Amino acid sequence: MIASLATEIEKRLGDNFYGKNEETLEQIIAHQLSRRDWSLKLFEFGLSGEVVRRLKQNNSLQKEFNSFRDLPDLPSLRVKLSENKQTNNEVVFGISFIPHSNKQTLHLCLLTPDGNFESTRTYGGPPENGSSWAVNSALDFLRRNIMPNH
Repeated sequence: MIASLATEIEKRLGDNFYGKNEETLEQIIAHQLSRRDWSLKLFEFGLSGEVVRRLKQNNSLQKEFNSFRDLPDLPSLRVKLSENKQTNNEVVFGISFIPHSNKQTLHLCLLTPDGNFESTRTYGGPPENGSSWAVNSALDFLRRNIMPNH
């Protein structure tokens, strides 16, 4: 009974459902990368290395770079990633979090063998929650765009 209900919930939620029980976004990302034989290179700006830290827990990263100073806009982020993509099975992910007093901006750029994906998102909630929002938004963006048939 419960198994059939769980299957129905997964079906209805589609890609909004990412895991069961104790599975984390990071574990799902590591599994998808491994399953597709892809390696991940991450460029993180403005988040104190938090995305790097979380992805390293599951050995998902091939190479990473993070910086607190340079906070590139989306076109600059795209150029930086393009300059660093070297192999056909490589995924290059760039994150730039730019905090402001009234809203916070998150630029995401992802180059995969399946195509390129970009997004700019803003957060207007409490500023102290902005970086947590940005980290989780970035991980979910990565998860959704490395899934087959997304």
